[in-house]
Amino acid sequence: MGVSKLSEIVALGFEELITEGENIIPTRHEKIMVLKGIECNLNLLNGEINELAQLANRQVGDEIKLKLKEILPEYQPYQSMRVN
Repeated sequence: MGVSKLSEIVALGFEELITEGENIIPTRHEKIMVLKGIECNLNLLNGEINELAQLANRQVGDEIKLKLKEILPEYQPYQSMRVN
């Protein structure tokens, strides 16, 4: 996490962590909620993470962004590169 992102979180006091498709479960406190995410195949996820690690070791930023987009279709890389 970069310094600017951390300072934004500190200044705002929170970070939006809800993604589309998660079920929001209310609690007794109006500002506290529980999110029930989708289930996933851990073997598949670990394989994807290993592929990302290999790309990171090779320092191929464009390929990393493409892989992230493959894993998380809602991922939108920083403006410097858009992945379709």
